[in-house]
Amino acid sequence: MDTKGHCFPKSIIIQAVYFKLRFSLSYRDVEEIMRIRGVEVDHATIQRWVYKFMPEIELQMRKRKKVVGKRWRMDETYSVPGSLRYYIAETRVYLKYVFSYIYARLCGHLSLSGSDSSCIDEVMKPADKGK
Repeated sequence: MDTKGHCFPKSIIIQAVYFKLRFSLSYRDVEEIMRIRGVEVDHATIQRWVYKFMPEIELQMRKRKKVVGKRWRMDETYSVPGSLRYYIAETRVYLKYVFSYIYARLCGHLSLSGSDSSCIDEVMKPADKGK
């Protein structure tokens, strides 16, 4: 990264560009942070630095980025306020009810006429949440 001709050292320029890109701050926020650190620089100057040096910094970061494996797994849990539930386990329990309903329909044990509709509600009710 060539910073010849700039009034500030390379470390100051990189730090200002880093703050802008890493934390998605406004140029005026970066200007304020740099002022707190003892560097008087205008927000327009920071904007020019970002436009000029961002492609070079991005290229260097891509070279240093670790290779992601071919396989990755999505987390199987989700958080509910106050507890942690396993999504896969609940899905299996729900599918058990769905498959039992389908099996009953195929075997002719259930019909959708009048009074038998309560059987569907009984079979299709969600799994017990462990209460």
